[in-house]
Amino acid sequence: MGPHPRLPRARHDDSHDHALPREADSLCDRVAIIDGGAIQALGSPAELEAAHGHDALELDAGDRVDEVQRIVAETVSGACELAGGRVRISTDDLVATARALLVECERRGVPLRGLETRQPSLDAVVLSVTGRVMPGG
Repeated sequence: MGPHPRLPRARHDDSHDHALPREADSLCDRVAIIDGGAIQALGSPAELEAAHGHDALELDAGDRVDEVQRIVAETVSGACELAGGRVRISTDDLVATARALLVECERRGVPLRGLETRQPSLDAVVLSVTGRVMPGG
């Protein structure tokens, strides 16, 4: 059976077609992530996101990003990355991570300009499974 007729395709460097994860998430009951000619992951978008994705907490640290990054490193476990004045933390326990960081930032007198949560996505699953970002992702 071929690809869904309404599912957009993206051209990758190796000239193979790839469905874009955002559209696959809303249009597909099952998704296969194929890398190197082999199926690396197969399941519903929700199953794949639960198995390979993590919730993320994004803190807007403004000009105090170094202090917030230090607080993150000393307070919680999880991958941490920087983007501009924002600190993004991958976590398996969003509520506990947010609570711990908010308490510690307040205790140290380090204000945050904002806090956002992100749910796992198929883009994150593709990155986790293949080690590469999808085109347009």
